Amino acid sequence: MLLDRASRVALAASFNTLMAAINQKTADNRTKLLAALNASVSSIQKAGLFIPGSDPLDKNPIAVHWLSDVKALIKLGMKPEDAGIAAISRLFGPSLGNYGTRLPEAVQQDWTWDERLDLGKLYIDSMKYALSENGWGVDLEEVLTMRLRDVEGVYHSRSTNFYGVVDVDHNFEFLGGFRLAVEAAEGNVSFDCIRQFPFM
Repeated sequence: MLLDRASRVALAASFNTLMAAINQKTADNRTKLLAALNASVSSIQKAGLFIPGSDPLDKNPIAVHWLSDVKALIKLGMKPEDAGIAAISRLFGPSLGNYGTRLPEAVQQDWTWDERLDLGKLYIDSMKYALSENGWGVDLEEVLTMRLRDVEGVYHSRSTNFYGVVDVDHNFEFLGGFRLAVEAAEGNVSFDCIRQFPFM
């Protein structure tokens, strides 16, 4: 919940700037975007964390992406309030009650896929459920795909010597699966990296 709130607090840092930009839109668009913006910050208002700021959009990537994404989602037919909440979503995982990406099983059953991007699509299908204060495990495949298109690099951090990189399937399942998901979403990963932190 705290990570979800962090995205909303970052959005609120440009709230006044977004309001000024929205007020320049046509009446219909203005009404939809205001509803979306208010829905996006309502949970932090209730929690007493809402501090409307005037950060410029070129200094706030969360706000820039939110505005672009909410317009695209409204255009796809999503209700403005739902679009606002979906556009601020940043945390995704498997459906409730499930764990993992289903990639280890798929890799072992190579007759179930034809090309490597099929595995990326499986990752997206497995991990498309948004985790937020507004809903836990909400299917937002389109939003996850939007997020994946913006990925520039993939990192995996390690802080143990108990298991090696190839001792468990988590590295190919999550690091490799995420990279394939970015490619399947037509994104471009310029690099990926496993970072080993010193063992204490």
